[in-house]
Amino acid sequence: MRKIFFIFFVFLLAQNLFAQDKETTNIQQDSTLINAIIKKAKLTEEEHEFLLKNEKAEIEELPEEQRKFAKKIEEKMVNAAMVFLAVVFEYPMDSALCNSSTAKFKTEPFDAGKIAGYPSISLTKKNIGKQFTLDNKKVDVVSILDNKVVLKGDYENINLINFVSGKKIAASFGGAENFLPVSGTISKSNYENICVKKMNFEEYLEMITEEKLKEMETEERYKILISPAEIGNKFILYIKE
Repeated sequence: MRKIFFIFFVFLLAQNLFAQDKETTNIQQDSTLINAIIKKAKLTEEEHEFLLKNEKAEIEELPEEQRKFAKKIEEKMVNAAMVFLAVVFEYPMDSALCNSSTAKFKTEPFDAGKIAGYPSISLTKKNIGKQFTLDNKKVDVVSILDNKVVLKGDYENINLINFVSGKKIAASFGGAENFLPVSGTISKSNYENICVKKMNFEEYLEMITEEKLKEMETEERYKILISPAEIGNKFILYIKE
């Protein structure tokens, strides 16, 4: 069916785009991208058989009853394909943010002069789950996950200083081989499902629906600040324009 298989072609291109990311493209070891979309569409056995039997047919050329049936399948497939595309683009970025691990780093003495004049607040792990005011804005410390501080609140240009030993802090990132994203934002749902529940691509794809994607567009977003070292007992948040 022409329209359906045009959509398939688009997603085959998407698969090639992410070919180097085995976790996101390997839906099942022995499955194809088209099978993944068919699975996401939750076709009935009758619909699946009809699709395979008429895969090269033009919808407009089918008898009326079959044409109506084909259009019903087409709608399911297009919706599934759109969800699949959204997941293919969104999951790798949020997964990289959630799963960003520690890297090689060096320590250096904390120089308070570097943040002098900037709004700042000193916190500890005991402050998880509490709300604070930073630069006249409310900030909640949602959690600490290994080398990441997760925040909720109205802020921009917020930065992290991580004390790893006494008055020593984790130094700036080194060369490209040690690069980590300094920070990023993530929807509340993706934080819960990818960061906390650690859903893999297959589990996430199974859970996500068109309705859920729409809900996520208006959800509050969390900010994740990343350090090359595991977060110590003390850390500083500061605003720098």
